[in-house]
Amino acid sequence: MKMYIFINYFHKDAIHPTAEAVGFSHNNCNFKEVIIDESKGIDEKDILTVVNRWHEELYNESQMKFLPSIVLANMMDPVTYEIIENLDIESIEDKGAVEKIINWANESIIHTQTLDIFKDNPGKDPWGVGNLLPAYKKLLPSEMKAMSIYSGEITGKCSSIARLLSSVFRVSGVKSRNIVLLRMPSHTISLVKIKDIVYLINNQNIMKVNKKLIKDLSELQFIGLYNDSVIVNNNIKITKEIFKSKETLLDSIIKVNNLNISKTDNHLKDKFDRKDLSDMIYKSSNVKFSLAKYAYQSLYVKRPELYLKASLRSPKAFELSNKLNTDEEIFKWIKENIKSGSIFKDFNERIMIADQVIVLKTGGLKDKAILAYSLLKRNGYNPIIKISRKNAYIKYDEKIYDFKNKKMINSIKEEVKLILKD
Repeated sequence: MKMYIFINYFHKDAIHPTAEAVGFSHNNCNFKEVIIDESKGIDEKDILTVVNRWHEELYNESQMKFLPSIVLANMMDPVTYEIIENLDIESIEDKGAVEKIINWANESIIHTQTLDIFKDNPGKDPWGVGNLLPAYKKLLPSEMKAMSIYSGEITGKCSSIARLLSSVFRVSGVKSRNIVLLRMPSHTISLVKIKDIVYLINNQNIMKVNKKLIKDLSELQFIGLYNDSVIVNNNIKITKEIFKSKETLLDSIIKVNNLNISKTDNHLKDKFDRKDLSDMIYKSSNVKFSLAKYAYQSLYVKRPELYLKASLRSPKAFELSNKLNTDEEIFKWIKENIKSGSIFKDFNERIMIADQVIVLKTGGLKDKAILAYSLLKRNGYNPIIKISRKNAYIKYDEKIYDFKNKKMINSIKEEVKLILKD
């Protein structure tokens, strides 16, 4: 079993305030034990799927089984809480809370393919093309916020927008069984039930469901649904009986469609905070929660080296590696094209991968090291990343590059806390 030295970071917004050399301590939870147990039942391919989050892998190969983990990662992302805090929402049942979210979404979210740079259909996808198909990466809230470099606003495609807004409602107090994300062959919408009123989320538009919308929805064929707790792969009809029912939204859909699905395995209160959610995810070796940690791109995982593999798979890294052939060209390009700073507010405990650094044009020291690793590896080098508390280095062919000082050095003078190699 591989063991790693983990970063001992301190950050006011971090979920994990302290870390020890090999095993973490998180709210009296022994992280060494959690990390060791994490591997049971988790395939490497599954981890790469939730880290890269490409449309074809998430929806076709997996039959949606990874989507609850992606939703949980959305619910844990600081941007979700930032939105709620900026809207000054204590509870979704407060007067005017729903209207605040409706107005904010309409004014502050943009669909990627409405932008001139990405408007072509099937789309000049910003995340590149692999196996002749656009990646159509499913974004976390932090990625959507970082995409504002192209639009000035939070930006994503339909399913990313639906997950973000559903997560805002969920964190604001809506029960899991009153939120469903509904899949069509080329679109995703969401339904949210609050005080017997059902709202439709369709891209950045949130509408109270009326008779016309009920008729429109009843004429559509949905190929599945999911939320943070369940997935349904069956064909589903949304009928007027669902909107008349006093049961939860999910239970109404189950009854109308004669579905048989398992009960939720989440144990969150109706109203919870980020600490409650992170405690549930990080204290469990459950496969869904473990995959949520990887989807979140947390460093508190057993196999952080898989972030390197996910980076190497990136179409954007592949494209760039064909343009940059030497180590000098690689470091020069990163220095000239990538700004300093992670897209993640909780950057001390998360790591970006290569395609994020390229597309979003920014990255912290360890994120730039991930990109350099991918480019060097694809050009025949054998790099190793070494991370200290305040710096990141990459070692290859008896050379060492210092990312903080942007130069080659002879040796690393400080203690290395994390080593990453494929």
